[in-house]
Amino acid sequence: MKKIYTLILAVSSLAATAQNTFPTSGNAGIGILNPTEKLDVRGNIYWDGFNSGNPRAVKIGYSGGNYGGIGYNLDFTTSTGVFNRPLNDYSSYLELWNGGFRFFGTNNFGSASNIGLGSGSQDLSLRAIISREGNMGVGTDNPLQKFVVSNSGTDGFEVYVNHPGIIGLQAYNRTALNYSKMQFDASQFAFNNGNVGIGTTDPKGYKLAVAGNMIAESVKVSLQGTWPDYVFAKDYELPTLQETEKHIKDKGHLPGIPSAAEVKANGLDLGEMNAKLLQKIEELTLHLIEKDKELSLEKQARKDQEKRLQKLESIVLNNK
Repeated sequence: MKKIYTLILAVSSLAATAQNTFPTSGNAGIGILNPTEKLDVRGNIYWDGFNSGNPRAVKIGYSGGNYGGIGYNLDFTTSTGVFNRPLNDYSSYLELWNGGFRFFGTNNFGSASNIGLGSGSQDLSLRAIISREGNMGVGTDNPLQKFVVSNSGTDGFEVYVNHPGIIGLQAYNRTALNYSKMQFDASQFAFNNGNVGIGTTDPKGYKLAVAGNMIAESVKVSLQGTWPDYVFAKDYELPTLQETEKHIKDKGHLPGIPSAAEVKANGLDLGEMNAKLLQKIEELTLHLIEKDKELSLEKQARKDQEKRLQKLESIVLNNK
């Protein structure tokens, strides 16, 4: 009889350990006496059971092929294959994919710890990247400067910053080794309140100040004032040559023209100076026209005088 009781207890124990079912109503709690949800766990949870063929140890909300999964990655999948994979720790990248677009975080895009943005289906076509050095590239996976835009990796445009205070723009073709560079040094260039200084950091209120030499094939100056055609107006008071001579003797320079000392101290306004020089040329032209008229009159007077002399000479010779 004792053996029969022992056998019954053993069978009952096996049957009890095999049963892990719960009623269809009510909540189940682990670590809590009053669970508030269907499964309420107060404490740590350990899941195991995923592998390379089944990376999801837990499926959440599974219905008709749509679910969220937790394993060595976290993903949300639909029956059409559209899914997001916001975290994938084993390969250190972030992925959003809908069959045509992907965003990748830190992975081996040219170098470890880069951040890339690309498009494609299963195979990524990299479009932009931020390197671990802090450089950003568009169309290239190896930006050598702070900002690089490239169509093929060989042709492109880049912005670079060098210490101390140097910023540059450069277009390049690395295959042909062609580079076109524009570089700005903070100690040599200034952009202040709409004013630009080249070779100086103090434009002194001028829109463009250049400390050094310039060369140009053409310079156009647009004056805000009047062009000196007023010299040819009938009411213009043309200074006499005697007045001009006196001013030169007293001042050492032409009337209305700054002296050498003034130019050295204050510089030269090209537009204003060209207008003043034209004014002097026009005044000189009027004087030359007047002198030409006087010379023409004197020349005619000499001709008339020669005719009278010839006539008198003829009379004297005929009376002998």
